[in-house]
Amino acid sequence: DFIVPVHKIVDENSHVFIYQQKYCRDIDHVRSQHLLLCLHVYLTLAYMIKHQWIVSDLHPHNFGIYHDNVVLFDYHGIHQLPVKMWRSRIFDNLYKRYNFQRSWSKTQLKQLCRLPPAQFAENITQYAQSLFSQHSGDFTHSQRDIIQHKLNLLLD
Repeated sequence: DFIVPVHKIVDENSHVFIYQQKYCRDIDHVRSQHLLLCLHVYLTLAYMIKHQWIVSDLHPHNFGIYHDNVVLFDYHGIHQLPVKMWRSRIFDNLYKRYNFQRSWSKTQLKQLCRLPPAQFAENITQYAQSLFSQHSGDFTHSQRDIIQHKLNLLLD
């Protein structure tokens, strides 16, 4: 629902592992729909934190389309929480790339990123739910279903 799983580990050692996974299409057409991309990033971030892990780079080139869903497929910088620098990296990613209509000031986003991980995940999920409710008419039926499914998984 949020990430494309590893299909097969081809090779690994103590420094690197090479893996295969299902093919994802490029998200170029989604980038033009900034809100749609933001919602998927917020929900993916909440999902990761809820499961005690984080990927340090949420750059758009790490996301793809898999079965009409925006998913994280390149998670090379994945870490188990707690990680010392996750807050500053997430702040940078959210502020620079996924700050929908500049709705967060730097101060507001810093306060959000200072919250304990579970509270951060809950707040960003609620924010995504609010944005989705306000703008659901901007999405296709399929996009609405996928986002609602992700919200349901996080809110249960």
